[in-house]
Amino acid sequence: MRALCYTGCPMETMLNPGARIGSFTLIRPLGAGGAADVWLADDATLGREVALKVARKADGAATRRFLAEARALAAVRHPRVMPILSFGVDDATGRPYFAMPAMPATLAERLGEANQLSEAETASLGMALVDALSALHAAGLVHRDLKPSNILLDGAGEPVLSDPGPSGGGTPGWVAQEQLDHRDATPATDYHALGLVLYRALTGALPPPSGVLPPGLEPPPGTLPVDLSPAPSAGWERLLVALLKPDPAERLADAGTVRKRLAGLFRRARARAALRRLARHAAIAAASAAAICAAAALIAKMGAARPQSEAEVVESEFDERKWAGQAADSLQRIVGEAVREPFPAGSAGMESAIVVPRGRSLLLGDLDKENMRPVVLDGGRLLLGRSAGELQGLANGLRDFASGKTNEMPWLVSPKGRRFVLFPILVTDNGGGIESLDEYAKQAREFRIWGGVRPAAGADSPTLHVFGFTDIVLDLDGIDPGVKVTGCGKVADSRRHGDIRWFDDENPLTR
Repeated sequence: MRALCYTGCPMETMLNPGARIGSFTLIRPLGAGGAADVWLADDATLGREVALKVARKADGAATRRFLAEARALAAVRHPRVMPILSFGVDDATGRPYFAMPAMPATLAERLGEANQLSEAETASLGMALVDALSALHAAGLVHRDLKPSNILLDGAGEPVLSDPGPSGGGTPGWVAQEQLDHRDATPATDYHALGLVLYRALTGALPPPSGVLPPGLEPPPGTLPVDLSPAPSAGWERLLVALLKPDPAERLADAGTVRKRLAGLFRRARARAALRRLARHAAIAAASAAAICAAAALIAKMGAARPQSEAEVVESEFDERKWAGQAADSLQRIVGEAVREPFPAGSAGMESAIVVPRGRSLLLGDLDKENMRPVVLDGGRLLLGRSAGELQGLANGLRDFASGKTNEMPWLVSPKGRRFVLFPILVTDNGGGIESLDEYAKQAREFRIWGGVRPAAGADSPTLHVFGFTDIVLDLDGIDPGVKVTGCGKVADSRRHGDIRWFDDENPLTR
């Protein structure tokens, strides 16, 4: 096993390989901090290698502080916090020490190799670190020196928090403003460092210090630099800005809130990654986005507490014909549930409206573009893109492929350009949904709700659920402030000059 490699300031110790500290024999230095050195050492008692942290000073005050830290850490029991195996004072040198398990690698090493992590990996890392910090803070400890070299990776690649800094400690580039001002560190200090770690993992670099960039390039307050590549989604920007507030009193430092936001970002990123992989397979690419969004919603709800690998989300063995049959069944259900006629005249004063009740769908492709009657979503959904005839033909083709009658997968080709919904959409308190049927046509298009979306008569709190817009932009200019919008996708608000933003259930669109 490759030994843990700590990094830090240059080694300044008179200890040499082969020296004994307590029952441990030093093998080689692993790194150094401001007040102690870390060695790979042989544990003669248990016959294994450990990481041994040895204080540089042996005076009474330093020894008391060091042992107090060791005792406090030893009392923390959490899988994401490095356990203390033993601690004591060496009789020969008078130096205090404590022993920890040796780990295969550090986050610093991983970032050195990969430079950046995916959004899902970064969110998973963040959730683990929030859990570790919560355990430390509950024990009355503040880490003070959270950075990639102090985040170890175990044999499964999971992060383990290690090596808290001494009082007033920290590493240049990773400290909060209060540490620079020589003020006491608090849990908010650790959350500032968490923001820096997530920023580094997500973007491949640390943010430039405020006031360093020329005025024209300095990002406005509450935003990140615009040239990040890949640019993080809006949810990441809001979280990082909140964590990196210079004033600790304004900084987001509530563990529950931070973890909830990270969990939402993780679920979204994992669902998007799974959908992208599924989209590579022609059977799923040809299926309706309505069925795929249902799969995305299921994926997004799967155990956020234990992130799953992509291999767990998507089966490694993909049976195209099996999926084609399932997609055909899904499309057939959509066709069977489609509303083709207006609601019966004389019902609730909606003689001129098309009412889509719960369990039913309205296919935009079946509507006459000159038909300006309002559509009332009463728990049902509006499916943008295809007519019943097109979907039936696609279902038949998929079924032929699934049964082996043909070896050619049917395919949908979407028209380019903007698609308009020319009638108003009214949403009752039963809610309603808008879903895209052209998600995987690989034509980035924009749907515009020309007549606006607003509450139906008597509705107090209608909610519009929007799905299937991971690649297609939905222009929501004209959404009434009385309608809450949730789901998964991107929106472009033309009143903000085409600014595109992500939204989801954790981050509903509000007007």
